[in-house]
Amino acid sequence: MELQQTIWRGIQLHLPASWELLLFSKQEKKGSITFADRYRYRLQISWQKLDSEPHLKRMVDDYLQSVRSVIPDGFLRRSDSHDWRGVRHDPVSGTISRHLRYFRSANVLLEVVEPIAEAPCEPLAIENLLAGIAPCSPADTGRWKGFGMDLKVAPDRELSRCEVHPGYARMEFSCDHGVQESFARRGMLGNWMKGSPGEWMEISTGLTLKNCRRDVRNDYGHELHSLRAEYVKKPSGEWRSRPHLLEANAWICPQDGRLYQHEIHAPKHKRMDGEHALGSLTCCPLMTNRIAYV
Repeated sequence: MELQQTIWRGIQLHLPASWELLLFSKQEKKGSITFADRYRYRLQISWQKLDSEPHLKRMVDDYLQSVRSVIPDGFLRRSDSHDWRGVRHDPVSGTISRHLRYFRSANVLLEVVEPIAEAPCEPLAIENLLAGIAPCSPADTGRWKGFGMDLKVAPDRELSRCEVHPGYARMEFSCDHGVQESFARRGMLGNWMKGSPGEWMEISTGLTLKNCRRDVRNDYGHELHSLRAEYVKKPSGEWRSRPHLLEANAWICPQDGRLYQHEIHAPKHKRMDGEHALGSLTCCPLMTNRIAYV
């Protein structure tokens, strides 16, 4: 079975490629993501940042005690694997399996909930799923992977918006310094796109740009269109307009035929290096060398 890596909020998962990230939380301290295939929900992963390690055995015992009144003992069994502590129910009960694990390296408690199928489906041992779920390594700090995009942002960025529709996905990050950075993937180009990626990128901003600098170069087999320009914007809560910078890249991936766009807006006086470095976006293995600040 082909597995696919997803990275969300510092948690990496290796799950079947046929599963899609359907529901998600943006919050850092507490939230969840849910995966589904074409038939049903398959897995929910929840996280919670904690200052100290919880007593997992007691948590599992309390859960067992709470469900014994509705689920016969014969349908319940403990299920511990790869330092995960949990409970698995017999499918006849129509309930779920739940597993917990605390990762000291990230001070995070993860809970994995696997719904029981109401109809026959492709079997997959929960032990194999749990083995592929863990916090990211320090080298992957700021990295996100999902919706066909592999991206990395500077440490000061926070996910502020995420839109996912058929043929379109966009993630936007922002920080307290007025910097906004977005990453997008678009499909069905023949239905709406006219001109080159560079021409479309400039028109799609909806801004009155000046001092534009355009460039087209070959980047790992991709025709990368770049734009750097200035514009005037009145920040929220301020009484006067300020000059801003726009830096953007757009290209069509020859592997999947999708349009990828990486865009950053910042006050003109902000330097795009160090803590405020420009992030990176890749679309396929040919561009893996771009996973670094530029």
